[in-house]
Amino acid sequence: MCLALPARVLAVGDGWTEVEHWTERRRVQLALLAETVAVGDWLVLRAQNFALAKIPEAEAQQSLALFAKLTACLDEAGLPH
Repeated sequence: MCLALPARVLAVGDGWTEVEHWTERRRVQLALLAETVAVGDWLVLRAQNFALAKIPEAEAQQSLALFAKLTACLDEAGLPH
């Protein structure tokens, strides 16, 4: 199973973007995305560094909050993540 993670766009190049999610920065391919991307936009990422969709910031923040709760629950249970 692959989780889609929200990430904020920091820089945009020709066919790629640099994003940040949590505290990690990475370069992401835009080949699967039909929309134009700008600095400050939010994207949904696949684990293999491809952007799948552009989403509103409120939706990104809601997803990040859910991932934080999930991580806290896993930590409490002593489970890996």
